Amino acid sequence: FSAFPVRIIGMLRGADPEVLIPLMLEALKDEHTDIRQVAAEVLGCVGNTYSQLVVPSLLMALKDRDKWVRCCAVKSLGQICEADHKV
Repeated sequence: FSAFPVRIIGMLRGADPEVLIPLMLEALKDEHTDIRQVAAEVLGCVGNTYSQLVVPSLLMALKDRDKWVRCCAVKSLGQICEADHKV
């Protein structure tokens, strides 16, 4: 287990979504698994406000070669759907 994703997620809390989302969408394409995992997890925290930007990339992440990236993508899609139903 790497502590890297946990530390990064903690540092990104409260970041401006207008800045964060493009960075995380690009990070989903990174060669390093930890980076893609963090990106997939962070994108689930943006809620439904930015779902049109985020969901297509998370759906693509469901095809990632790493099972943990796929797992984070599933979790994030669930969080976005849940936020959407609370509105």
